Amino acid sequence: MKNLNWADSKVALIGGAGFIGRALAERLSKTGASVTIIDNLSAKPLLPVIGICYEESAEELTPERLSDVDVVIHLAADKSVPRSFIDSQIKPRNIDMTRRVLWAAERAKVSKLVITSSCEVYGDAKRLPNREGDPHRPRSPYAESKTEIERLVRSRAENSHVDITIARLFNVYGPGERPDAVIPRVCASIVANVPFPIEGEGNQKRDFSYISTTTQHLLNISLHRNLRVVNIGSGVSSSIRDLLACLTSSRVDVQVEHGRPRNNDIGEFRADVSMLNAYSSGVSNVPLSVGLTETLNWWKSMGPRFANEALTAEEKKARE
Repeated sequence: MKNLNWADSKVALIGGAGFIGRALAERLSKTGASVTIIDNLSAKPLLPVIGICYEESAEELTPERLSDVDVVIHLAADKSVPRSFIDSQIKPRNIDMTRRVLWAAERAKVSKLVITSSCEVYGDAKRLPNREGDPHRPRSPYAESKTEIERLVRSRAENSHVDITIARLFNVYGPGERPDAVIPRVCASIVANVPFPIEGEGNQKRDFSYISTTTQHLLNISLHRNLRVVNIGSGVSSSIRDLLACLTSSRVDVQVEHGRPRNNDIGEFRADVSMLNAYSSGVSNVPLSVGLTETLNWWKSMGPRFANEALTAEEKKARE
């Protein structure tokens, strides 16, 4: 695996039509890799899919679809923490998708499988930064789904011929992300000239990792064997207030609207990146100020109408 040549490889991205999947497909295509996307397109992507795309659910994945595939990266999930308290099917659906991907990858005898998890498994941690060996303290059904998925993966990995790595993603952001996360939401709100809703006082902190950095880390860890779990983050946490201050310091006018704090919200996530740096060295973090500017400029290039429609679509989905 260390000698894998991406130019000669076949890669399947499960849930590859989404924000991270599209960026991965774009990066892989530049290396000459053959990329296959498997996505049910239930969440309409903001940008066109890159590569061959099969409109299929991960829950229906077959070994035949993965025949001759070298690397599988499983990104598919319903990642909304608030909606997971309302929709009781999110937790079992996320688990079932991963169970199916594991089964299909093993039957197809792929060489490498990367399963994406989430910093949400750490919950309200007693110490920071969040280390890979820290106990899981899930605070939402979504976090519980990722915790159960990791248990499932660990139990299967011990007896599987497929080399499996769990990648715990922190808050990935950048151009092309739907406004169901804080950074695209604030950027879309600025372009649409509508208030940005803040839950509580905006003191909650997150570890924001720019999309280009994240995708390079994902590709790098795919080259390693016997790497069971690794955080992918920046190692730095910033509050919502910090984000807004960064924007206003660049003379960007941000309208805000304070609302009630989110129930069961976590005060801070911050990745320990010691293991990441050992297995994915030489990848520079994009400073938050630069990443914010790039993301805001992308939303500006798409225009107010696009931003309004994207915000409206997310609000409609949240009410369903």
